[in-house]
Parts: sequence; C-alpha cells; structure tokens
Amino acid sequence: MDAMDSKSKWSNKKCKRLVGKYELGSLLGRGTFAKVYLARPVAGGEFVAVKVLDKAEVMGTAGMAPRVLREVTAMRRLRHPNVLRLHEVLATRSRIYLVMELAPGGDLLSKIAALPRRRLPEHAVRRVFGQLVAALSYCHARGVAHRDVKPQNVLLDGNGALKVSDFGLSALPDSLRDDGRLHTACGTPAYAAPEVLRRKAYDGAKADAWSCGVILFVLLAGHLPFDDANITDMCRRAHRREFQFPEWVSQPARSLVNRLLDPNPVTRVAVETLTTHPWFKRSLSLDSVAARWAAQRPAGARASVPGAGHERLRHHFDVVRPRSVWLVRPAEPTEEVHDDSIPGAYTGGARPRRREARVCCGR
Repeated sequence: MDAMDSKSKWSNKKCKRLVGKYELGSLLGRGTFAKVYLARPVAGGEFVAVKVLDKAEVMGTAGMAPRVLREVTAMRRLRHPNVLRLHEVLATRSRIYLVMELAPGGDLLSKIAALPRRRLPEHAVRRVFGQLVAALSYCHARGVAHRDVKPQNVLLDGNGALKVSDFGLSALPDSLRDDGRLHTACGTPAYAAPEVLRRKAYDGAKADAWSCGVILFVLLAGHLPFDDANITDMCRRAHRREFQFPEWVSQPARSLVNRLLDPNPVTRVAVETLTTHPWFKRSLSLDSVAARWAAQRPAGARASVPGAGHERLRHHFDVVRPRSVWLVRPAEPTEEVHDDSIPGAYTGGARPRRREARVCCGR
C-alpha cells in the first residue's frame, strides 16, 4: 500500500473515530490481541498506524501486560531510519493505543510471496541485508536485543526502506540475570539460535546474529537452511551445520553466512562487525564506482551500470525485474517457541511447508 492507497483507504471510510488528536480510518490488520488502523492527525499531516489493544484482555491474560510494556519501553529507546518508530501511547478506560509509524509496504514475507521467484541477486541482497544490519547494530548499542528477527517482523515503508518491528519479545538490560545473560527461550524455531532452543543461557545480540544468518541464507538461496517439523532434529542439524549452498552463491557470501551460522556463540561474528566483511566491502566498492559514473554522465542520461539506480529496495519490488525475486511462498502458519512468562505472546509466524506443534520452553 503506497501513499495513493492510503488516501484511497482513507477516503473510502465513511465513519471515522477520534482518538486524542488522531482520526481513525480503515482497518489495516488484526492479531490475537490487537487491531491496527490507518489514522491521521486531525490537524493534518502524515498518515500513521494505530495499534489498538483491549485493556481487559491485556490485563486478563497472564504475561501479556509485561509484553506490551516491554515493547513500548524498547521502542521508546530507539530512533533509527530502519526501526519502526513509536510516536506516542494513549489510553482510555477500555483501550490502549500505540501510535506508530506507518509501513504501507507490508512485511517482507507477504511482499515477496507475490513474486514469481524465490531469491534476490547478491547486489540486491546487500541492500536489503545492510539495512537490517544497521537497524540491529543500533538496537544492540542501546541495550535492546530483538530475539525474534524474521522476515515477518521486517516491514517496508512507502519508499521501500526496511523497518524492524515487533519488539514484544525484546530483552532490555534489566532482563539479564546475575551472570549477565538471558535465560528465556523465545522466538521462532526456524530463526532461533541453537543455544536458545536448547534452553541454555545466551547472549541476546549473538542470538540476533544467528537469526540474521538465517535471513541472509534465505535471501541468497530462496529457502531456509534448517527446516524440520521436529524441533529437536532441526536443532541438531543447526548445531552440525547440515546445510548446503546453491551453486550461484558467491564464496564471500558463503563465508559470511558460515560466520553467522556458527553454533558456538563465542566465535559467532557479531552483527556490529559485519560491515567489515569482504562481502560488504565489495558492495561499498561498487557503490563508489556507480556514484562516480553518475557524477560524470551527461545530464538526463539514463543509469545503466550495475549498482546505479538501486538506492531503494522499492526498485526491486515495483520495477519488473525477472531475477529480483526471492524467498518462499507462505505455507500453513506454524507456532513459535515462546516464553513461559508470556503465554499469550504472538504466535503468527509462518514457515514454508511445515506445521509443527507449539513448544514451550522454561527458564
């Protein structure tokens, strides 16, 4: 949904409801405990998304109130171009309203499901993955570990820029135990680190690094590296690194994935150091060449060199590019591993081809 779609949805809504200084329009989506509406300030301005939660359901569901509080606290700490922004929180006797930045492009998994192929070329993957790395590096520097990094939680704005969202399972510094580590198993099995699935103490930032490795593999290969209906078997395969690269994946890209999908969190590469890897340096080199070429070409000349004109992810989604398509089509939804202390946590993640039973891991 771009800006024109937003205006269309807004104009088609006959009866609008006022919430503070915002006017609520059409329903954008709904989850287990919340509904998301298109909204706009009464005084005029940019469209926003308003997440509406029923206060009785939040307070009546064990662990749900801490989850909402954790999400609000984490998002208030973060102000980054690639992190979904929380503008303000409103409340009445019966409702809680989270006023957030609008991401009209939807989530990555839904967007790519409409594409005919299942992967992006490497130069496009660098653009996508670089934004994810920038967002998570920023979060970790401010003490926030996401703990549920997956394509469903990466949104797109109207320009195609990535926005990391859904911090309901995030960990803040006060979540650490006396040993300085986290002990709560949570997240989505296909993207969760082995130490998390095995219910061991873990470093939240290193767990996010593993999830980034899974996403990078999916972007390059078009399928998950570890995909098994049995969580124990999938964890065993991940610990043994039992996955294979397609022949089209370059050696530098394979090296980066291997460093991220390291079952030993001590030697696993940190997200913050990824941009020093040769695979990213190649991207910077190509960008420099493209920039010099663009500066030297005649006015009005059309960009035609690799790297030129790819400043936005939107280019790869909105322009017809037969090779710039990727990932997997959504299959039946699967349940997620999530915290005992928040039994009402969102479990709407999707993985290809498999359906598995809910797994609850204790502390």
